[in-house]
Amino acid sequence: MYWDYYHTSSTSYRTRVKNHEELRGASPWLAAGSWTWSRFWTALPFTFQTISANLTAAKASPGVRHVFLTIWGDEGNEVDLWSSLPAWCYYADHAYSSTSSLGGMPAQGSATQVEVSLLKSKFDAIVGGNWDDFV
Repeated sequence: MYWDYYHTSSTSYRTRVKNHEELRGASPWLAAGSWTWSRFWTALPFTFQTISANLTAAKASPGVRHVFLTIWGDEGNEVDLWSSLPAWCYYADHAYSSTSSLGGMPAQGSATQVEVSLLKSKFDAIVGGNWDDFV
C-alpha cells in the first residue's frame, strides 16, 4: 500500500511506486486522499491536483492494478462530508479515462482531457447539486 495525499507532481508518485516495486517485488495499491481533514469543507482545488498526479502516475505504472480514494474524519470530524462529492466524481472520471485534467489545465504528461462540461453535467445529474456551487 502506498498512500500519498500531498504531492501535485506525478513524477513524485511514479518514483515512489518504482521504489515500492524494487523493495517489495510487486506494485503497491495506490491511495489518494480527498482533503477533508482539519477543516470544515473539503479542500477541492488541492484535492483535484493531488488526485490528478496520483492517477496519472498510476496509469503510467504498468504494475499498478489497484487504486482508491480515501476520506478521513480527523481532529473531531468537523468537515461536511458531502463537500467531498466533487472529488469522488472527478476521481471516477479520471480513473475511467486514459488521461485527465480539470478546468482546462492538462494533467502532467497528458495529451487529452476529461471534458469538464461533461464532468459538471454528470455531477449535477448524479448528485443533484451544482458543481460550481460545490467547488
